[in-house]
Amino acid sequence: SRHTIARHIVHKKKRGEHSPWPLPSLQTPNTSASLGSPPCHLVYFPVLERNLALADKTVVKNRRARHDYHILDSFEAGIELRGTEVKSLRNGQMTLKDSYVDIAQGELFLLGAHISPYEQGNIYNHDPERPRRLLMHKREILKLTPQVREKGHTLIPLKVYFTHGKAKVQIGLCKGKQTTDKRATLRERESKLEMDRAMKEVRQS
Repeated sequence: SRHTIARHIVHKKKRGEHSPWPLPSLQTPNTSASLGSPPCHLVYFPVLERNLALADKTVVKNRRARHDYHILDSFEAGIELRGTEVKSLRNGQMTLKDSYVDIAQGELFLLGAHISPYEQGNIYNHDPERPRRLLMHKREILKLTPQVREKGHTLIPLKVYFTHGKAKVQIGLCKGKQTTDKRATLRERESKLEMDRAMKEVRQS
């Protein structure tokens, strides 16, 4: 059951006294009276439990994107899924390697992303790398279009996640890094790892 029953014994000190909790109660049989104790009430407190299916969950992150691109801005979009793709996503069966977002006829499409077929899906599975429409307000797409067409920026999926039970994609407006930028990013990452290792050694000593 999704409700927890909490028992609270409320003794009546005098006739006509009411329970301090304004909740429906059930008086117990004469068991307590036969034992010489005052009558009592069982009060039920429903406890709201979080539905695990609606819990926020990260499916996959595009770690390569931050190495290859400067992230200028980010946006959230829904994603149109079919059949058993939702179940595959909840199992973390998705990769974003070499994927990107394209604008076609005023709509966004996620291309190159791989969602593995659901093991028990059979005929209900779809092409793992099919184009998937992304759901975003028209005005936001209109703002992105000149950034991509005129300034040569790229739309890259940064992360796929569930929020309130719905699959979402974080899209980054990106600018490609030069070789020197990539080397600087690599050096910064290595320095951070060395610092983390040093701090760990200090804590253990």
